[in-house]
Amino acid sequence: ITREQLITLLYRYGGQPAVDGIGKSFADSGEISAWAKDAMSWATEVGILNGKPGNLLDSASVVSRAEVSTILARFIAWLK
Repeated sequence: ITREQLITLLYRYGGQPAVDGIGKSFADSGEISAWAKDAMSWATEVGILNGKPGNLLDSASVVSRAEVSTILARFIAWLK
C-alpha cells in the first residue's frame, strides 16, 4: 500500500473533513494522484503526514510498517 492510498483510506474513514488548501508545500506535490490530493492536503495540514528528507511527500512509495504505526497513532490522536 502506498502513502497516498493509506492517507486516502484514513481521510475517508474520518468523514472526508474539509480541506482549506493551505497545506505545506512539498517539492513533489505535483506527483500526487488526482484522487488523493484532498486527502494528502488534509493529512499534512493536521500533522498526520510529514514530509521526507529533501522536502518530499513521496506519495507513491510503499509505506513501511514504522510509517504505518506513526501515521495511525497520529490519526487516532486526531480523532479524539
